[in-house]
Amino acid sequence: MHGIMDEQFLTDLAKKVHRGQEGRALHGFTTGGRVFGYDNVPVEDPSRTGKYGRPACAGRQVGVNPAQAAVVNRIFAMFAGGMARAQSRFN
Repeated sequence: MHGIMDEQFLTDLAKKVHRGQEGRALHGFTTGGRVFGYDNVPVEDPSRTGKYGRPACAGRQVGVNPAQAAVVNRIFAMFAGGMARAQSRFN
């Protein structure tokens, strides 16, 4: 009986997590994780007060990290220039 209840709990939890992530995405916020080349920038809500008296964080959006973006651009330029095909050992 506990196994059935646990399985139902996990199914319901997965649905709730997906619903929450969908809501975040629809509001323009990131749904989690870090991506190389980008920073997670907090979006403050001035109508609410968070911890330590600062405005509460409504969510996080992605912003370009210039230093890491240069590396990403270099990698794509190298690939477009044919370096990936020339260096592959499977050709």
